[in-house]
Amino acid sequence: MAKLTRQHVTVSLSGDAGDEVFGGYGRYFMAAKAHQALKLAPRAAKSLLASGMTKIPPGVWDKIAPVRGDKIHKLAQLVDTKNKKDIYLKLISFWQDEENPVLGSDKPSAYNFNSNLGSFQEKMMFLDTKTYLPDDILVKVDRAGMKVSLESRVPFLDPSVVEYAWSLPLDYKIHKGEGKKILKDVLYRYVPKELIDRPKKGFGTPVDSWLRNELKDWALSLLQESRINQQGYLNYNIIKKKWDEHQSGVRNWQAQLWSVLMFQLWLENNHD
Repeated sequence: MAKLTRQHVTVSLSGDAGDEVFGGYGRYFMAAKAHQALKLAPRAAKSLLASGMTKIPPGVWDKIAPVRGDKIHKLAQLVDTKNKKDIYLKLISFWQDEENPVLGSDKPSAYNFNSNLGSFQEKMMFLDTKTYLPDDILVKVDRAGMKVSLESRVPFLDPSVVEYAWSLPLDYKIHKGEGKKILKDVLYRYVPKELIDRPKKGFGTPVDSWLRNELKDWALSLLQESRINQQGYLNYNIIKKKWDEHQSGVRNWQAQLWSVLMFQLWLENNHD
């Protein structure tokens, strides 16, 4: 997309930060609903319910429930939570505590929920703005643009826009389970509603299929037991379990496996 855009202009505008600043991510609604529904339930009951939900494989859930099995397993993680911070970390983490493959790792200190921002949703928006946005979204866009000498400007991160957004009541941004409310209200003046009120679509790639087919041999070469154990950074048994489940089709662990593969590739290219 950056290459195609560069054929016509040298500077582009990006819509990044709209979700973080104006409350567009589905996790803002999901987390708040989960906390509200579960805050009075006994911890033992929540753990029992979560265990029962995850004992049924996602493929079976796909056949018997109107919701995808992977989403039900994700919901089970939210059921078995201790507090708001725990809910947020489970929503944004590829790996949960009990399956973290990084030896000796700990949660980053940046995820501090002891702020005076008020609502649970505003705390999540603030933390996403501090971490996910600069460390993932903006990096990706900048690298893609700079590769073809295309500059990207981010109007939603103009200080005056950010300050104005944070001065608004939360209801102007998240209203009745809908995110970016005020932005949509403005856009309705210029764009037909049917072009706006549609499911959110990202730039997905079929990594799950690639790891089972075209990239399987390449991935296996990076995930050899002797190699991982000698490096001393990752727990091979956890990664092997995820790999086997992915290959059998029981689960789709593309995100988890891809993050491991990218680390392995980086390690290979930067080893002294």
